[in-house]
Amino acid sequence: MKAAYYPSPGQVALHDVPEPELRHRDEVKLRIRYVGVCDDDISLYKDDNRSWPLPKSIVGHEFSGEIEDLGELAYHAGFRIGDAVSGYAWNFCGACRYCKSGLEAHCSNAACISVLAEHVVLNMRQIQKLRPGVPLEHGIFTDAIGYCLYNGLKDRGIAVDAHVMIFGSNTFSLILLQLIKLFSGATVSIADKDERKLELARTLGADHAFSSEVTTVLRNTAGITKDHGYDHIFEMSRDPKMLGLTGTIAAVRGDIRYSYLYGYTTSNDVNLMELYMKEVTLSPFFLVPYSLPRAVSVIPRLALQPLITDIYPLSEVSRAYHAQESGASIRNIIRL
Repeated sequence: MKAAYYPSPGQVALHDVPEPELRHRDEVKLRIRYVGVCDDDISLYKDDNRSWPLPKSIVGHEFSGEIEDLGELAYHAGFRIGDAVSGYAWNFCGACRYCKSGLEAHCSNAACISVLAEHVVLNMRQIQKLRPGVPLEHGIFTDAIGYCLYNGLKDRGIAVDAHVMIFGSNTFSLILLQLIKLFSGATVSIADKDERKLELARTLGADHAFSSEVTTVLRNTAGITKDHGYDHIFEMSRDPKMLGLTGTIAAVRGDIRYSYLYGYTTSNDVNLMELYMKEVTLSPFFLVPYSLPRAVSVIPRLALQPLITDIYPLSEVSRAYHAQESGASIRNIIRL
């Protein structure tokens, strides 16, 4: 079968590898149909030496496909050959101290499998059936939706009268924007350098969308929040300047969540005294397995088609990576 790999930094290619087969009763074999090219994939592809937990051998982690074989336990769990599914490329052991404590994101034995291949074998815990009528290509957003559901909404207590700021207008940002509007109705501002992406954010429900230039952010913060600052801030841009700005624009006892911390190169990015004086909470995003069922259930309620910049055949995998690397795309997808 055909599978993608990184022969050297900045290159992605196809090679022939043996087709995987089931080894355990709780496994499923998938015919992969679509794979998203995430910015994390680009970091691995470039081998840019950032501190990132994915092994550099992992090629693709956002996927959707169909079950073509399954073990006995997967059958008894309700899966059938032909089911359209998506899920997480990460597998958690369920047995270590972290998994038993509900902290699967810190699993001592976690493993991730490359999904940019025609066939893959996963544990049944890693997949969910897509709802009837959901386009198969929309399934690749399951990973991002689960990530945003858990980190954006779980225990956040985002009130309807809250002010929320999102830095960056990438796939995760635009999904998070929709989830917040869907489940809380809070006032959401989004800041980015790209006016075209800001316009998309407006069409997806952003109440305010403006340049991430520092003086523009400060001016808008003062006007929108009446100088109180934002109750919830999500730094998803990978821009150290934006992370450093979060404390300045946070409300007293505000909440800051950051994603993609790799790429920040200095402890001076954040003014800890500023956070201390305002009693601001600073915490990271994490992907957790138990957000998977809810992520799949939410797919039909989100506008995902506007997030797909282009779909490339597997034979043009290099073009898809180059397009995502340019920074002009939201999400490019590979069709297998």
